[in-house]
Amino acid sequence: MRMFDRGATGLGEGAVDVYASDWGGRTPEGMLRELLATLPESMGIEGAGLYLESSYGQLRCVASTADTPSRIPTPREGGISHSFEGGHADVVLEVPVVDTRGALYLRRTGRPFTAAEVGEVACLERWVAPVLLRFELERTRRQRDAALQGCAERQQRTQILEDAMTRLGVGVLDLDDSGSVRASQTARELFGAMGGVAEALPRVREAIRGDSRGSLSMQGEDGALRRFDLEGLRENDHSLVLVRDVTDLRRHEAEAAFLRERLHVLIQSMHSAVLVETAHREIAVTNHAFCELFGILAPPEAMVGADCAGAAEQTKVLFKDPEGWLSRVDEILAARKAVIGETVRMWDDRVLERDYVPVMVEGEYSGHLWQYRDVTEQEKRAATLSDARREADRANEAKSRFLAMMSHDMRTPLGSLLGNAELLRDELAGTKRDQAEGIMRSAQTLLGLIEDLLDVMVSEAGELSLDPRPVDLAALVRHVVRINGPRARETGTQIGIDVPSTVAMVSADPRRVEQVVGNLVGNAVKFAAGGHVDVALEATEDGDDVEVRLEVRDDGIGMDEEALAQVFEPFRQADASIRGNFGGTGLGLSITRSIVDRMGGAIEVESEPGRGTTFRVTFRAPRVAEKSKSGTMEIPLAMGAEVLVVEDDPENREYVTRALRRAGVTVRAVEDGAAVIGAVAQHPPDLVIMDLDMRYVGGLEATRLLRAWEQDAKRDPVAVVALTANADPTVAEQCREMGMQAVATKPITPTELVALVRAQAAPPVCIVDDDPDFRALVAFTLRAAGVRVQEVASGEELQRHPLSKRAMVLLDRHLGTVSGLDLAQDLRARGHLGPVVLMTGDGSPSLREESRKHGVDDVWLKPLPRDVLAERVKAMLWT
Repeated sequence: MRMFDRGATGLGEGAVDVYASDWGGRTPEGMLRELLATLPESMGIEGAGLYLESSYGQLRCVASTADTPSRIPTPREGGISHSFEGGHADVVLEVPVVDTRGALYLRRTGRPFTAAEVGEVACLERWVAPVLLRFELERTRRQRDAALQGCAERQQRTQILEDAMTRLGVGVLDLDDSGSVRASQTARELFGAMGGVAEALPRVREAIRGDSRGSLSMQGEDGALRRFDLEGLRENDHSLVLVRDVTDLRRHEAEAAFLRERLHVLIQSMHSAVLVETAHREIAVTNHAFCELFGILAPPEAMVGADCAGAAEQTKVLFKDPEGWLSRVDEILAARKAVIGETVRMWDDRVLERDYVPVMVEGEYSGHLWQYRDVTEQEKRAATLSDARREADRANEAKSRFLAMMSHDMRTPLGSLLGNAELLRDELAGTKRDQAEGIMRSAQTLLGLIEDLLDVMVSEAGELSLDPRPVDLAALVRHVVRINGPRARETGTQIGIDVPSTVAMVSADPRRVEQVVGNLVGNAVKFAAGGHVDVALEATEDGDDVEVRLEVRDDGIGMDEEALAQVFEPFRQADASIRGNFGGTGLGLSITRSIVDRMGGAIEVESEPGRGTTFRVTFRAPRVAEKSKSGTMEIPLAMGAEVLVVEDDPENREYVTRALRRAGVTVRAVEDGAAVIGAVAQHPPDLVIMDLDMRYVGGLEATRLLRAWEQDAKRDPVAVVALTANADPTVAEQCREMGMQAVATKPITPTELVALVRAQAAPPVCIVDDDPDFRALVAFTLRAAGVRVQEVASGEELQRHPLSKRAMVLLDRHLGTVSGLDLAQDLRARGHLGPVVLMTGDGSPSLREESRKHGVDDVWLKPLPRDVLAERVKAMLWT
């Protein structure tokens, strides 16, 4: 026999020796050779041989009686098969041997047997059967072990996959080809509401086969439809199916798609041009309006993804300032801050309004939105409206100037009329006195009518303003009742007043509050002739505010419901007889309500015909400190005073000068009484401190000469204080006879000197008015009250007038071509320290605020009663 193999006697590449221990070290190959040797030689098989299948699926001859090919087709499994054709039989012997792939074959082939030889072959089969059986059992065991190992590995991989999918909320189904199912906990939970995995399994198998994707919709026990995504993974004889519940995801996707569609429809239907860019300046969305506005022929969909930077470079020529427009775009993009309503102009004079909004997603910049609106027509209408508004403003300004001038021009002569009538009345008696009082009453009525008309016009224009300042409400109410006392006595009306002894000071407009109280009390006195009027005031502190309640009750004629409904309407009175019997214009209550509304308060009225009327006013006002009770400007009287010292003793002169200057007093000094008149004429001081005993002209003689000169020159007398070492009481009498205001005895301390100046150096009042009658009336009133007065007829004269820096200046609002406000500003610029008051007939609401900006301390409305004028001036001078 010859060997046709690669390794002499080896089983071949990949063969496994499985019988070495059981057969005493003999190999299957050796046993087969032994078996071949026992075959009867008489069989005469030609070309016969035994073959083993290698690990490569090929056969090689290991024992042969004749030359056989080294490679033959792979045999089939099986035992001895018999087939007879034409009296012969083909005998094939196959012996399985286990290798790494599970099977190794031994095969004997030969020529066709005769019938006589078949029996011998059957005998050979019996010899080989035990070997075949052992080989088959070992092959089966090996296949089982390999299958178990593969199953364990597959289960391990499946468990790892299940753990990962569980963390992702994905269920895992392991489907075997035999029909068995293994489900992860997540899969059981996902299909729990669907009747369980068993219920869902047929639907799953139907939806997915092998390595494929599918989806599944199932209705749960609660009636809700759930949607699942399925993904199959095929491995050998089983499949893994990944199950994910996408119900919420699909719903959100549907909602997002719906919103995107709505947003798309909205943007496309907008008249504004919209452009949305990505963070990389690519077009994300635009609309037809954008294409139409900028003349773009392409549809919006075709522009998506285009480069915006390049488009902007090409589009800039459409704008009036191309480079400026492009630079501004870059500036906006760099800032990434919203820009709303910015105006840009096109080359064809169209006007666009531009918005820019950066798009931030979870704090990260992801793009931006541009919006352009054509506002050309709006701009034209706005320009037209602006022109009309300017015209209206000019007309209103002209009307305001006319009202101010009319108010001023009417109040000023009325002031003179009232003041002179009062002076005339005081000098007359009998019928002539009554006639003077008639003039005063008529002038007062005319003044009230003018004030009411102006207030109504101001209220209707919405320009009713308030000037809050500290107000003593109790004193104000008492004052109003007091000034209504004469009229009440004339008609036999009794006025009762219930006002607390102490009421907190509040911040309010004293003129307007007095106007409200005066209107209500005046009406009550008018309509309750011969009856009773009760005025009550309550003020309750509430934190930093004061709740004020004013009630005015009368038992007069009363009103019916129809009259009550229109009681606050202007120019309304209950009936025509009211005007005839009681007078009035019907404006007072309308003005009162406007003032109360402006103060943030409320006014109520109750009335019954024949039984009287009750008005109640409530408002809140801030509480203020008591120290501001006077509401006037505090002036340090020594600081800034100008004093002329007349002393011939150089040491005394130096002492007095130094002591006063340390207190802030401006001091000039002369050595003798002969120099007094020249010093006063050059610049009038506030006070002259005069030594009595001087070498040439003594103090008494100097004072006599000064008073004579002042009278001849029509100059107001300067205050003179004697300073003497003579304690004789007759000296003080002589000093007063000469026109001196006080006498101080030497030696005098610095404190006493300053106190003397504070007490005696009251500054003068300078009246600046171009109406000589009004100026003379004010001067007469103030001089009668003991006030030093200086009169100036024009602004030009005031600029030349030697005015004390501490003087109080009463300025007229209109002085020919010069404004009183300009004069006040000029005084402050020159360092004027004294109070400046604007006396005017102009009742403009904005005048007070404007006056303060020009350095005016207060505004007094003409005409003022003489006693009120004197009180106000004294309050400012001696506070």
